[in-house]
Amino acid sequence: MTPSPRLTALKDILARVEMATGPDCEIGAMIYELSGINEAHCLDWCRMDMRKDITRDMFLKAWAPSFTASMDPCIDLAERALPGWAWKCGSCCVSDDAWVAPDFNSPHHGARLREEIGPFESGSVWDAGVDIDRCPPGNVPLAMLEAILTALIAIEEKGSA
Repeated sequence: MTPSPRLTALKDILARVEMATGPDCEIGAMIYELSGINEAHCLDWCRMDMRKDITRDMFLKAWAPSFTASMDPCIDLAERALPGWAWKCGSCCVSDDAWVAPDFNSPHHGARLREEIGPFESGSVWDAGVDIDRCPPGNVPLAMLEAILTALIAIEEKGSA
């Protein structure tokens, strides 16, 4: 079976995150494009201002958050893309760490998550969550993005199975 365009895009973004060693505005653009905000979207806004000079660099500066440089956009992404999931991040002298997992006990999301995810095997993404340890340390947002993207890929693959 051919993977969906969304699954392919998620895997492409994850591969770029895994290779990143620091801030990378292109990753922000890729994430935004996946959510439907792209250069064409920005161009529409610029036309309202009678501007015709929009470039990809301008789009990146104007719209794409610094997912790879700050935790705030990563937290916003986690809460938007994985509603009802628990998350935590940290750093030590060895690694940057991030973990995301469905919060089946959530009074607001637990029932929906159990219904969407269904039965799960012990030790699966659904049971233990996604636990990322990035070595060497130095960019916790990259660890968080890696965890979020890995979870989204697992959700997408489950939906296409």
